[in-house]
Amino acid sequence: MGYDEIRVYGLVQGLTQGANGPDPCVLADEFEFSRFDCAGGEIDFEYEGNCFFLDDFLERLEGFLAPTSTGRVDYIDHHAWALTRCTVALGAISVKTVSLNDVLDRYNHP
Repeated sequence: MGYDEIRVYGLVQGLTQGANGPDPCVLADEFEFSRFDCAGGEIDFEYEGNCFFLDDFLERLEGFLAPTSTGRVDYIDHHAWALTRCTVALGAISVKTVSLNDVLDRYNHP
């Protein structure tokens, strides 16, 4: 393929320190991101490559969620031609996977 198979984009706000005290910025050290910005309880990140452990990341992220946390993480798998949207709201993460064709059709892309 002429592009990375996996792309992950996310913005999550309203994060708190974990139960053991670490700041959510430690996620940058635990996962390999192409870009990771962290400040004031907010993380904004991107990953482009061949392998990203989404379940592990979401499990780790849950430890920093507060009841007021909001945001999303989009996991795009070009090989499986699927988008997994992880929505953060009310201190929980909901996950839904759809075909990229469905996403493109919804927004009238050719």
